[in-house]
Amino acid sequence: PQCLRIVLEYCTGTWHLLSLLNLQDTSLEMLFTPQEFCLEIDIIYSLADFWNTHLFLYDRKGITFSGVAPLGVIVLAARPVIEGVPQFTGSNLHLSQGLEITSWQWDGTRLQFGITRPGESDGHVTIKLHKAPKRALINGRDIDWEKSQADCYRFSVHFIQSCEVEIHC
Repeated sequence: PQCLRIVLEYCTGTWHLLSLLNLQDTSLEMLFTPQEFCLEIDIIYSLADFWNTHLFLYDRKGITFSGVAPLGVIVLAARPVIEGVPQFTGSNLHLSQGLEITSWQWDGTRLQFGITRPGESDGHVTIKLHKAPKRALINGRDIDWEKSQADCYRFSVHFIQSCEVEIHC
């Protein structure tokens, strides 16, 4: 198959793990469309690209990925956009882009979540927030973040086996 869709559910909600496979011996331009994966076309999805750490909001015309290597794969985490609450959109810590998150709590001004991975991890998580963060901590220490797109922020994380992240809005 050239396309694969797996539905995942965990503490951050339900999402689709999607892959576009280039089964050719040459590089290809590949087009993502929600219809190709049997996703509802009237819902806005955030699409997090695992390998390139890009975040997209899809439109009905689709998204073109240029230069997909021979026998290469695009891995996307597709989540319906939910307004008004923080939403995990992806990370580069685990291929599933969500199963590494072990807890998720929002109290209206503070988001707390846990991350677990074997060994040492160094990467980022991307969160859609309804307002800009004022402060972010990992295990009580301040961490850096950057605005990645619209209301999405990428938080740098470095930890051994597990951590707790707090984001104050």
